[in-house]
Amino acid sequence: MNMTPTGVMVPAGDYPVVHENESINRAADILVSSFRNKDGTWRGYESLLVKNDYNEIVGLFTLRSLLKALGLNDQDSINSLTGLFLIKSKNVSLQVRNFMRSLDNRIINIADDLNQVVDVIINNQVNSVVVVDCDKIVGVIRAIDLLWFVDEMI
Repeated sequence: MNMTPTGVMVPAGDYPVVHENESINRAADILVSSFRNKDGTWRGYESLLVKNDYNEIVGLFTLRSLLKALGLNDQDSINSLTGLFLIKSKNVSLQVRNFMRSLDNRIINIADDLNQVVDVIINNQVNSVVVVDCDKIVGVIRAIDLLWFVDEMI
């Protein structure tokens, strides 16, 4: 695999974004809307880029982030669906910044090859990495993007 990230990445401008001060309700709405096609089939992204007040990308809000915010990973939770209902119905304002994932160990340079992308995803147990060019985020590579690339190579 001597291809660079540009061949498989989703351009940053095409990736859904949420502000770090937004509620997880809003982030969930964006995730769901990016997942559903008009015909009802599912597609889309499993994460959102998170920006700050300076319009800088500072993290990723993932499906796992959402589940954590809802308490679905809490063994002591009586009923996680009740937690989801309460958050939606009472408009609890948990903020994205409290549950987003850091970009640490998720950064790939645009000049790197796809072997390095695979190494970062596997070694850091993440599902996506951000691609930078001169310290600016220009794209996102998800594990599924590598699958499409591998399928084309076989």
